[in-house]
Amino acid sequence: MGLELRAIQSPIFSEPFDFTFHAQAFTLLVGSSGSGKSSLFQMIAQVSSLPYSGQVLIDGSEVSQLSIIARVQKVGILFQNPNHQFTMENLFEELIFTLENIGYHLQEIDSKIAEVVQQCRCEAILHRPIHHLSGGEKQKATLAVLFAMNPRVYLLDEPFASIDRKSRIEILEILKELALDGKIVILCDHDLSDYKAYIDHMVELRDGKLREVFQIPSYEMTQVASKEVASSPELFHMNRVTGELGNRPLFSIADFTFYQGISCILGDNGVGNQPSFGLFFNFKSIRGALLGRVRS
Repeated sequence: MGLELRAIQSPIFSEPFDFTFHAQAFTLLVGSSGSGKSSLFQMIAQVSSLPYSGQVLIDGSEVSQLSIIARVQKVGILFQNPNHQFTMENLFEELIFTLENIGYHLQEIDSKIAEVVQQCRCEAILHRPIHHLSGGEKQKATLAVLFAMNPRVYLLDEPFASIDRKSRIEILEILKELALDGKIVILCDHDLSDYKAYIDHMVELRDGKLREVFQIPSYEMTQVASKEVASSPELFHMNRVTGELGNRPLFSIADFTFYQGISCILGDNGVGNQPSFGLFFNFKSIRGALLGRVRS
């Protein structure tokens, strides 16, 4: 028993097909952009208006016939943009809201939250406002909410777009533990680094067909080439500049120059990449202070 797709036919597939994702397995779904991976996930989770015929079965139960509460306990989906999945001010309140809605009694909620926090290693972000979290921290928070619902099937749609490698490995380890505990974990991604040690199967969606593959398709290979950077005119210069967000110091820059062209700001999730960027360029959505001398 697992996740069975029977006689599935829809505009994203070239012909009707059957396919089974087995239980107790971590599967990586690959395919070129526009091949229909996100649409397939949304169809499985019943969160799309995409027309289809056939059956989506989880352990023999047809997903489309389940109540909403029963459905979210069968299949959970993590979207590319985590901002679409929060209702409350912080993760703690979001977990309470989620657990209440799926029928947990008040006396059970605290122990369940403690279990989820330990499993997802998210204690540091539990009470922080969602809008203060980095992209990677939001993805971890969304994953914690999925853990709270404890679905049979986990669908993760390119979950690592905003996540540093350290957090990526941490989440891959968590997902592998879920699969070993009997869950069905299916993740789609374009960056296929680091998966070899964690996945059990790799499935390709190509030309409207699903098939298991045993090596990375050629279109997913990334070529890295060195490039000499030509000198560019100065864009702006910072001297003895500090940045704060609320009462939290973000950075202290003794002397730095940005040059015209494309620059990349790197840092682990939660160190302040996004708010620092907002302070540099005076984005109104970032409430903070930039002190020092900036010359442009």
